[in-house]
Amino acid sequence: MSFLTLGYRSYSSLDQIREACSAGADIYAVSFRVSMLNALKYVHADRLAPWTMDDSFNDRVFDLFAKMPMEWIPMGVRRQGFPFDADAFFQQLSSED
Repeated sequence: MSFLTLGYRSYSSLDQIREACSAGADIYAVSFRVSMLNALKYVHADRLAPWTMDDSFNDRVFDLFAKMPMEWIPMGVRRQGFPFDADAFFQQLSSED
């Protein structure tokens, strides 16, 4: 598994993510969202730069991203684009300044 950035720490396994989450959290959903957020950073690093420090996201990014409607991508399914509205995410992120 690739490394996932969650807050100011990196995690390389689901067990490590489980330890960072509260009891009852859907670890696969958390992992999926963190992976999508890292993909967003890869594609739109310049747009995320104001909310990124030392290669980590600030709390506002996580709070908003946790609430974004997102389509689950089943294993083996090819998809073009993100499973969420990236433009709406950035619009909401900017409007909270």
